[in-house]
Amino acid sequence: MSFISDGTRTWDPDRGLELKSIGGLQVDKLEISGPEGHVRFDGEWSAYHVDRDQWINGSENQAINTIVQWDINIHFPLPGYSSEETLDILREAMKSYETVYGASSKNGHPSRDVICHFSGRII
Repeated sequence: MSFISDGTRTWDPDRGLELKSIGGLQVDKLEISGPEGHVRFDGEWSAYHVDRDQWINGSENQAINTIVQWDINIHFPLPGYSSEETLDILREAMKSYETVYGASSKNGHPSRDVICHFSGRII
């Protein structure tokens, strides 16, 4: 069970889930849908800063300082899933989404690790 991105869509064929961009200007408007329904949320990406003293070997891996961080504001769980399952699914989906759609891919750089920070309160 994992998400696949092919440049057109990001989906998990085993669970029947799909992540879609539905617009946005400064903040991406996103939706994840499954067999039981969908949930919309906002996501904003930025480069995640890792202090130089925490680099394993900065001279060999300069890219470690440009891990992508997604700040995700979500208020409802994905129908059919718990709040914790929803957050886990979003982490998986955003990593796959970043690999194909994110700034690193658009600029021709290798895919980056993705860190998700969640705000909002899932009820």
